[in-house]
Amino acid sequence: MDTWFGNACGNTFLVLFPNSNEHQLVTRHLNNLRHKQQWTFDSALVLWPTKGANVAMQVIERDGTTSNMCGNGARVVGKILTLQGKASTIKTGQGVLRVSTTRQRLLSVCLGKIAQFGTRNNPGNRIFTTYEVCGEPHAVGIVKNVHQFPLSTWGRSIVPAANCTIVSPVAKGIIEARTYERGVNKITESCGTGACAAAFAMRENADSFGKMEVRMHNHVLKVHQTTFGKLTLEGPALVRQITKGDK
Repeated sequence: MDTWFGNACGNTFLVLFPNSNEHQLVTRHLNNLRHKQQWTFDSALVLWPTKGANVAMQVIERDGTTSNMCGNGARVVGKILTLQGKASTIKTGQGVLRVSTTRQRLLSVCLGKIAQFGTRNNPGNRIFTTYEVCGEPHAVGIVKNVHQFPLSTWGRSIVPAANCTIVSPVAKGIIEARTYERGVNKITESCGTGACAAAFAMRENADSFGKMEVRMHNHVLKVHQTTFGKLTLEGPALVRQITKGDK
């Protein structure tokens, strides 16, 4: 089983690329990391052989749950496939994603259209709107300044129904966001689907070309909305191989 480490804007991943008959090996390995408290990354990405794409991606969280999608994780996987000289096509429960490299050497992935599921009052009597990005739900609250609100408290009250994301405007085409991720159960350095949900919630803040710079802690993600209403996520990704298994 090949293993890699990936980092996309501070969002960290252990990437496992097992053979099709190594399901039990993957389960034992991840359970062992939890038991020994060696789960030092945000999420595990398991890449299975599949038809219709280069790999199928499974997102397994620190608490043992699975997530429907991970935008930062998809870019990490795309980077690994590119280094291996393979087509960067990833099968998810929402369809096949294609990861490309921009002229600025950023990794770009189209996450499709966002679905909106209405608004409700949540912690602090704030109005949150739930958006679904490639199957991953985010309850998004617009605040004046993301640094001045108790995101961890709010996140714990919303998880596991959805991730909790707060967003505030900075300037035209620039917003700031934070996400409390379910499964990881803490505020992460960045979140790809959270950046997309935040950008969509603040779409009136986009520049004339539908582009948005999303600042998450010390990291910058870029979200582009196409004329067809689909969102594309761009950002850097770093990877290194840890072990190489027998094929």
